[in-house]
Amino acid sequence: MARGDEMIENPATGERVVFRRTSAETNGELLEYEFLFRPRGFVAAEHVHPRQEERHEVLGGRLGISVAGREQVLQPGDAVVVPPGTPHRLWSVDDEPAHVLFQLRPALRAEELISTFVHLARAGKVGRRGYPRLLQLAVLADEFGDEGFVTRPPRRLQQAAVALLAPLGRRCGYRADYRTSGAEHRRLTTGIRRFFYVASLLVLAVGAILFVGSTHTARYFAWTIKSPLTAAFLGANYLAAVALELLAARQREWARVRVAFWPVLAFTSVTLVVTLIHLDRFHLHGGAFVTRLGTWIWLAIYVVVPPVMIVLGARQLRVSGVDAPRSRPFPRFFIRAVVGQAAVLTGLGAALLIAPLTTANVWPWALTPLTGRAIGAWLLGMGLGSLLAVREADFERARIAFVAFGAAVLLQVVALARYGDELHWPSASAVGYLAVLMGVLALSLFGSLRVAPPS
Repeated sequence: MARGDEMIENPATGERVVFRRTSAETNGELLEYEFLFRPRGFVAAEHVHPRQEERHEVLGGRLGISVAGREQVLQPGDAVVVPPGTPHRLWSVDDEPAHVLFQLRPALRAEELISTFVHLARAGKVGRRGYPRLLQLAVLADEFGDEGFVTRPPRRLQQAAVALLAPLGRRCGYRADYRTSGAEHRRLTTGIRRFFYVASLLVLAVGAILFVGSTHTARYFAWTIKSPLTAAFLGANYLAAVALELLAARQREWARVRVAFWPVLAFTSVTLVVTLIHLDRFHLHGGAFVTRLGTWIWLAIYVVVPPVMIVLGARQLRVSGVDAPRSRPFPRFFIRAVVGQAAVLTGLGAALLIAPLTTANVWPWALTPLTGRAIGAWLLGMGLGSLLAVREADFERARIAFVAFGAAVLLQVVALARYGDELHWPSASAVGYLAVLMGVLALSLFGSLRVAPPS
């Protein structure tokens, strides 16, 4: 419960709230608080308080306000009253903070809602603009529907979405009460930890076969890869995944493992689809016994792993607790750079998966439809990992992904040193490929070495 003259600050948005008169102090008739807007900030999208009258009085700076679509700018001393059920939006219009006194009649549970958003931000469970994740937002919307709702999308659509998502959010461990949504950090489950330890052994075996025995895939791998450079490329990524999965297994908190878990699930699911599309190319019925055995093991692994991961992921999401606050947030330039990396890797991966023959024409060495799609699955997984790193926006949380990216690039450089004669040099595609490698390596080094606080 808030107390009179209590000040709370939202670390995600930089906005501050000072409660002056609370619901308990006014017997529920009034909530009065001062709100300090960041420069050119905003409270929320256009919204409605269905049962509350809201009064805004500017104490300092200037405030932009839109009431029922009519915009105006308030100066210090100006005040506007918004009747219940009226759409409105507020923002500061200058490069200086706006200081505004709010009054809500009746108070309802508005102070609890405000405090909940701030506590979620302190726990690192909101994005950079201050909004919680979708399931958390659905739980809050279900709990605090009387306090307000946004005007878009249509109200009936919102209600349908909340009715569907709020129960799911609660089953996944999200709560509406910040006091019990947990000061304890959400721990990594033993199931996921064990999964990553076992998976690291499997990918180590595959990576060693492809990277060391790049010219012997007809006997020792699930399908024949005629290009040693392609085999070594795939092997480099599997060996890098060993580092990713071992590091993930050693983490204690779920927030530091998400950048590995969801990309691995995506990669294994896509690779299963690729396998089924090109099943006629696999050594299921021909070749030596060891070749056929390895092929059936490959197929069994990719059939079993995705559903196992879905079950493990669902159990992990039900673990109570919150994420630790971001301790080493990304600078803006780094966010933009990683977004660019994600766009390139995801775009190339999707192109290879959807149109491998067409995309092979711009790839720096020869590919078949199967090898093109196999590489595409890796690029798509790395692109998703990059997007999740941006979503986490914290060096501590994303570190294991950058370590794995860097390892993959260094191993690919070794592969190029061994089989560089396959590269179409000095084509534009070869130059572009090397440029992407160096770009990923630079970001990986930066992301890996920025973890420790400066001395």
